Amino acid sequence: MLSKRTFLGAALGLTLTAFAGLSAASDWDVDTSHSRVAFMVRHMMVSNVRGTFGKFTGGVVIDDQDITKSTVNLDIDVASINTETPKRDEHLRSADFFDVAKFPKMTFKSTKVAKDGDGLNVTGNLTIKSVTKPVVLKVTPLSAETKDPWGGVRRGASATTKISRKDFGLTWNKALDGGGVVVGDEVSLDLEVELVKKVPEAKKSPPQGYAAPATGRPREPPRRYKRPMAPAKSSYAPAFYLAFVLLAGVLVYSFVASAQEGELRRRCAPTCLLRPDYAGHSRTLPSFTLPDMKGAAVSSDAFKGKVIVLNFWTKTCGPCLEEMPEIVDLTRILKDRGDVVVLTISTDDGPDDVRSTLQAVIREEPPFPVLFDPDSKIVGGKFGTRLFPETWIVDKKGVIRARFDGARAWSNPAVVELVDQIRAGGYCPIDVNEGRTSGLGARICGDLGAGGT
Repeated sequence: MLSKRTFLGAALGLTLTAFAGLSAASDWDVDTSHSRVAFMVRHMMVSNVRGTFGKFTGGVVIDDQDITKSTVNLDIDVASINTETPKRDEHLRSADFFDVAKFPKMTFKSTKVAKDGDGLNVTGNLTIKSVTKPVVLKVTPLSAETKDPWGGVRRGASATTKISRKDFGLTWNKALDGGGVVVGDEVSLDLEVELVKKVPEAKKSPPQGYAAPATGRPREPPRRYKRPMAPAKSSYAPAFYLAFVLLAGVLVYSFVASAQEGELRRRCAPTCLLRPDYAGHSRTLPSFTLPDMKGAAVSSDAFKGKVIVLNFWTKTCGPCLEEMPEIVDLTRILKDRGDVVVLTISTDDGPDDVRSTLQAVIREEPPFPVLFDPDSKIVGGKFGTRLFPETWIVDKKGVIRARFDGARAWSNPAVVELVDQIRAGGYCPIDVNEGRTSGLGARICGDLGAGGT
């Protein structure tokens, strides 16, 4: 049986644990290998060019007691710009744009953090080419703290903003014969940030009394035995111990419940923002075999064990062609994820029927497989699709997790986050069907102001 002293020690430990994450600000580093700094700008008045900065560093101070006291700093190596077109990247590095020889860094330093619903507005100074202007980052709710397999602690969030490139001295442009310009002025910035908690120096240092001898083996400190003092007797002690234990239990329960709620909100945020026309776990991907652009037969079995983003389209559908560049961009964003495939099925007659249309719309060979179902036996017969475009997201087990009707901005960070969650097997507990939502996630979407469709 546990002694009163053991109860007291346990209660004290629980109480301190409950308060540990709330008592002071904590320092975090940006994990650059799991973060992304991306941008988008209009090109030739007809499409969007997207790119990333591959090298950057940053630090965040998070004060969970008063989030408005938190700070954010980010340094970006401008020469690491990548739009997947080397000639264009060299032009962007030149004096016409960033002039990286003179201005190698782009920086952001926060000046104010304010709550905005469940998210945050982070105001700060953005400096590009020695020009500093205030900008406001719209930040999604911070995820709950999560331990990684190596003992580290992680959190994450996404942020967006829009700036005028001309405000920062990026003024190069050329007029088009039919009106308009080659490069748009408005630039959209998207950040996906994963943070790793800094380990205090005190925890890295060996305890006092240890010294490393010449052999390299640590010398143990002298061991001393101190007889414990007998506790003073008090008639109030049992009640005090019990109250202390109950208080600790309540605090721990509240802390865990809050963490679970935060994790649920993180998992549901992409689904809530994207508002699928169907979401669930009861439908499976029907099997099919269709010809591709080269006439080779492609079976759905070839994609088993992968997350599938499946898009249905036809060349006579205007919205289908409008979103096609977005499908191309999403394919490029996801190309390094070996367990994801972007796949499209056209109901047109075949490759010769769509090749010129695709060339006019995306100006290149499709970076994703294009299959053909001219009789609509698969698209209409098995999927039940009648209106285009329509896009399905299927998990690794072949379960259809979401369906989206109509054209969407598929390179949106929320789409990438949803795909990554499905890759990891983390789903928002929500069902959407025929305009009705149900499940625990429906409440989360309602709280986030992005309820059912």
